[in-house]
Amino acid sequence: MRRETWTDEEVQRLRQLYSNPNKTFEEVVSEFPGRTMNSIRLKACRLGLERPRVLYGTYSVAVEKLKDAYGRESIREIKAILEDALDILEPGWRMDP
Repeated sequence: MRRETWTDEEVQRLRQLYSNPNKTFEEVVSEFPGRTMNSIRLKACRLGLERPRVLYGTYSVAVEKLKDAYGRESIREIKAILEDALDILEPGWRMDP
């Protein structure tokens, strides 16, 4: 699907939505009817935009596995261990929204 150049309004909206950690890429795409996923990714790349890195599901799965493995009663203790490890391994990580 070929379309005219991006309008200033579309570019501004893309800047706001693309970097929002609470929006999935599919939700961003739905905001641009007539634009393909590929055209949106390409425009974002050309603008130097990046999607936030979010560890979807990984955090909560790890908490449950640790709880099962170590039988700890305190979910806070497990979360603290994971958060410390993630800060070292993946600076700038965010927990699931």
